[in-house]
Amino acid sequence: MKKVLFILMLMIGTAATFTSCKKDDEKTEKEKNLELLVSGKWYYQSYKNSGSSSAYTCFTAADYWEFKSDGTVSETWDFGNGTYSISEDGKTLSVTTGNYTNTFTITSISNSELKLNLAGSKSSADLSMAKTALNCTAR
Repeated sequence: MKKVLFILMLMIGTAATFTSCKKDDEKTEKEKNLELLVSGKWYYQSYKNSGSSSAYTCFTAADYWEFKSDGTVSETWDFGNGTYSISEDGKTLSVTTGNYTNTFTITSISNSELKLNLAGSKSSADLSMAKTALNCTAR
């Protein structure tokens, strides 16, 4: 009986050792946000300039951002194509188009929603985007 108990305890100890030694690779905030950004097109849902009383919401499938893993971005409504980078803390997105860089604060990001705040010398705005395009016909 002692031998069976000893073998059982040895098996439990061995199993505990192997399962407890596995270290989960946790991603940084930058890595998580980058992975979400490059997960496909982000379609405009709303755009509100700081001086406006209401947001512009008449967007279609032609109005989007597409971040690529090579550091390029396609934007079809306002800013144009260029390059982007994310700060080390994962909270700031810099987009360079032509000779100008816009700096956005990532206010929230998930699998289905992206919210950015632009606070620059030329303008400030809140942008809301999603994985699903709107179908506005009132243009």
